Amino acid sequence: MNRALALVWLLGASAIAHGAGKDYVDYRVRPGDNLYLLAERYLQHPAQWQRLAELNRVADPLRLPPGMTLRLPAALLRGTPQRATVLYARAPADAIGADGRRRPLASGDTLREGEWIEAGASGFAALRLADGSDIEVHPGARMRLERLREVKELGRSQKTMTLSKGRVDVKAAPQPPDSRFDVRTRLAVTGVRGTHFGVQVRERDGAALTDVSEGVVEVDATRGGARRVAAGEGAVVAGGADAPAVRPLLPAPALDGAAERYDALPVVLALTPQPGEHGYRAQLADDDGFARIRQQWTVAAPRLRLEGLPDGIHYLRLRALDADDLPGVALEYRFRLKTTPVAPLPQAPVQDAVLPTGRIAVQCSGIPDAAGFLLQYGPDAGFTAAATRSERARDCRFELAQDRPAVLYWRVATLEGMGDDAERGPFSDASRLRVVPAPQAPVLTLESGERIQAHWGAVPDTRFRVQLARDLAFAELVADTTVDEPRVSFDVGARCRPYFIRLQAIDQYGLQSAFSPPRRVDPDRAVCDTRGEPVMQQDGRSVRRGSAG
Repeated sequence: MNRALALVWLLGASAIAHGAGKDYVDYRVRPGDNLYLLAERYLQHPAQWQRLAELNRVADPLRLPPGMTLRLPAALLRGTPQRATVLYARAPADAIGADGRRRPLASGDTLREGEWIEAGASGFAALRLADGSDIEVHPGARMRLERLREVKELGRSQKTMTLSKGRVDVKAAPQPPDSRFDVRTRLAVTGVRGTHFGVQVRERDGAALTDVSEGVVEVDATRGGARRVAAGEGAVVAGGADAPAVRPLLPAPALDGAAERYDALPVVLALTPQPGEHGYRAQLADDDGFARIRQQWTVAAPRLRLEGLPDGIHYLRLRALDADDLPGVALEYRFRLKTTPVAPLPQAPVQDAVLPTGRIAVQCSGIPDAAGFLLQYGPDAGFTAAATRSERARDCRFELAQDRPAVLYWRVATLEGMGDDAERGPFSDASRLRVVPAPQAPVLTLESGERIQAHWGAVPDTRFRVQLARDLAFAELVADTTVDEPRVSFDVGARCRPYFIRLQAIDQYGLQSAFSPPRRVDPDRAVCDTRGEPVMQQDGRSVRRGSAG
């Protein structure tokens, strides 16, 4: 169906019912009809033929021309009483009979004409009429089922509700021609055919408010004026008004940064303020049709804080309120809450650790009986989909390959299952680490004699560890020192055996390079005895060979 056809269909199916504000229905006279027969057939008592005669100015009740149109008083039509069914009720929500007896409502209960439905400050009731129309009775509302009748002989129905306080929302099924579907308040009557609308009695002064989501309604002020109210419009009838004041509804509220899933409570939602908003009405439901309202409240600030919710799918409906408390167009928002299973605790690397490029080991505390664990990591704390990578493991250990310098954020979650449909619990708090180039040990340059001297190229923000040993395995260390300058010297005196020296770089983060390859430092030409020790002169100096070598 294209847009133009859909629009024509919607207007046609939701047009105002003819006579929605009238107190009568039209009847076309058939051959053999007279007022006595019509009163006996359609009205509550045969003697009411006299009311038919007065209303239609009929002089002879036995002589009615076929084809003539008679007015039948709607209030006198007998019809067949219908019942309403309770789809859902949240206490406190009660039914009050004509005798004043009160009973709590429960799903599946039936309600009759004349009964009151009253919802407490935290109560709610969803009703379904026999024709499939739905009525939501909001917290603090009180409504009476005045008349629920079907006149089968005329193919018409009558449904009249009286709202004395609070608010009701109505999803009316399409009504047969000349049927009545009215919601009455002290100041106005809202008549409808096949549409979705709300009626409210304003608490501070009793003003009648009507807002239309789909279709068209007719609002009649009790002082005489009537106005047509279409989808996206609302009407206000205040005390003393001769006619409803009709105006466009405020646009739907705008959520700022709302997510599809939340892992922890409270869920805090921010709204973007728009001109004309004086508050917000929120409803939280268990179903997308909002028949099972869990909670309803009004806030002044553009911020919602949701607490005490179980895990699962939740549905939120938001309306902005204008200066008259008339609710605007609804925003419906679906989100998921998943607070289990508990997240593991990150263990390594520690927060703000600095690691060299290469293989990075990530470890977290395990959760007993967990099916597995999920690691997410990426270059931003928000873990955006485009830049975030994920890995799974049955134990809480992972190894990442990071060959380039970067700042990485990582977090872990517990998995329920390891297949493609595995569910995860909430993530741990994000940890941050820095990956930097691994330091490299510079190349040593050596000078030797009785003093071993080494130097190398300078590296900014780097210290150096130098080891000198008598063996290639560096098990027999002669010196192990750390210096800031790119040079070192060791006074080792005369020697007959070689030494070995190696160097390690330590950068500003404390990361250590591998030791450089060991360099051999040969003996310094001392004359050695049979034990391999230097031969010493009386003055304590070693005996040197005749030439350097």
